[in-house]
Amino acid sequence: MDLEDLLTRHKAEKKALTAQITALKKTVTKGEKNKRKEVLAEVDRLEAELKNRQEDEINEFNGRKQESVDSSNVAEETKHEGSNVDKEAVDVIQQLSLEEAEPETNTKDNGPKKKRNRQKDRLVRLI
Repeated sequence: MDLEDLLTRHKAEKKALTAQITALKKTVTKGEKNKRKEVLAEVDRLEAELKNRQEDEINEFNGRKQESVDSSNVAEETKHEGSNVDKEAVDVIQQLSLEEAEPETNTKDNGPKKKRNRQKDRLVRLI
């Protein structure tokens, strides 16, 4: 398993959690303030658990990568590169979270479509 696979799995887990959170929030009606507080607390707990678990997995992945180096000279270089990998992994995670937070701007926006003139169509059918 490489870093890309790990980050892809993390992204899928984040998406599943978002769906679960949405379902939880939809179960609460406006008048149920206590239930809403409980659901929001549950959401915060789930998000924190996922974040901590994913950070631990990334740290474990980076740790295993550093342990696989044999010689001490290469180990020193790897530690230096490992910090770069850590920084890169954090940057990638932040970028993924930013991508999920921002709505897509690449959607086709041709403006409002012209409405079909149904009255005209009806007249054509009658003729």
